[in-house]
Amino acid sequence: MMKKLVAFAAAALFSLNASAGYVRYDLDGPMLSGYFFQNEEDLSIAGYNFTVDNGRYAFSLFPSGEYARLNWTRARYDNEGPSRFSISSYLDEWTNVNMWFNFSPTDNADVWRITSRFSAVQWYREPYWDPFPNLVLYPTGTATRHEVDQEVADYFDYHLRETGEYPDGLRHIAPRLNVIPEPSSIALLALGAAGLAGAARRRKAGNLAC
Repeated sequence: MMKKLVAFAAAALFSLNASAGYVRYDLDGPMLSGYFFQNEEDLSIAGYNFTVDNGRYAFSLFPSGEYARLNWTRARYDNEGPSRFSISSYLDEWTNVNMWFNFSPTDNADVWRITSRFSAVQWYREPYWDPFPNLVLYPTGTATRHEVDQEVADYFDYHLRETGEYPDGLRHIAPRLNVIPEPSSIALLALGAAGLAGAARRRKAGNLAC
């Protein structure tokens, strides 16, 4: 009976992992719009395209091959919501922008609160440009989770399988996790412990009989 329970729990856990796909988070805030995609299996960021606009200056950020980098700012400490991440991008020869995102839950399971920091540095200014100071902004807003079509998931998986990267040269980076075990994992651990305890009792009983 114990073996059947363990096999059933393992099959259930496998089916949960096998169903992992991609989700899209739409960004909305006074200075923030756009979206990003996340791989739900390893929590990597699979794509992004968003705009920071303070009413005078607008910056669009999206993967651009060798001119964009993406790194993780910290570990994720739960099993839900978007991964916390940061982006560094060279918008042109003279402009560099950096941004990090942090997310916290709301009463709606599909909506997450955003806190972020955006900075832009203009290294050189031609006289005819509209120069801007070195900006530091703190956009806030929400990220709303949406399911994506299978075609979108296949598109990301194809690039990842063929090149080891996501589209447009976005590196595949899975964040280091420090997560709370899922109920299915806890169940497997409990079943395993029960099995070991049962085996120990049988072994002890056998030794006493001798």
